[in-house]
Amino acid sequence: MNNVINYCDWKRIPPDLWPRIFEAISKEKEAEIVKRSVPPQIYLGTAIYLGKGFQGRRVLVTTSPTLIIPAGPAYPYMILNPSRTVGLTSSGVLYSGTVNAAGNTQATPLGVANYLNMHLFLDVTAVSGTWDFVAQARDPESGNWADSQVIFSGITTTGTRYASIGQLGVATDFAVRWEPTAAGSITFSLSYSLKEGIIGSAAGLSQTVFIGSNNGITVTSGFPILEGNKEVFIVGENVEVWAIAYVSLYVNIFQL
Repeated sequence: MNNVINYCDWKRIPPDLWPRIFEAISKEKEAEIVKRSVPPQIYLGTAIYLGKGFQGRRVLVTTSPTLIIPAGPAYPYMILNPSRTVGLTSSGVLYSGTVNAAGNTQATPLGVANYLNMHLFLDVTAVSGTWDFVAQARDPESGNWADSQVIFSGITTTGTRYASIGQLGVATDFAVRWEPTAAGSITFSLSYSLKEGIIGSAAGLSQTVFIGSNNGITVTSGFPILEGNKEVFIVGENVEVWAIAYVSLYVNIFQL
């Protein structure tokens, strides 16, 4: 009796019991099969794979270690440090208010890394005593501030004043300090205009966020994310992500 089942006999056998035909698979074919079976990864060329419900959240990073991603299951995240000053020309306000003692704008420094020249405007609406205003630049190594030049001195009357400081003191981070040389108070606004920039972020040291996986992170030990840049991380299971910065600023976090 012939033990070989011919094609006609197969009709009486359930399909899952039909004989299987095996063929050799080349390495290229095997790689193709594996590639098709693996879910889309974070990067597809230059694109970022977005999962369902893709939505970012805004987190304030301070000068103390800040928890930005709590422990949980392993998952990919994108951390974005958004641009705050972009373009060939930029303008804004460094400070506006009333003071009666020495002070500065070091808590909200201006990133000027992309610019060559600066113009400053001081609008005084009320004043008593005598006041000086001094430009400052941050040392990128120590993070300390140094005076670069006096921009307005002997202010005793109201009015609007202008100063072109050129390139002197326009390093990576810029601030202004003021002090009374004779006791009094002053109400003023200090504005700036930056010129001859190059396209891209004017990121300075102050606008950089540093991240790490524990609450002992510092601005010297953390992984830096410059202003206008983003980084994608696969955060391990039960791993926390902490961040710190020279000044308080916001970052955007996206779960991919």
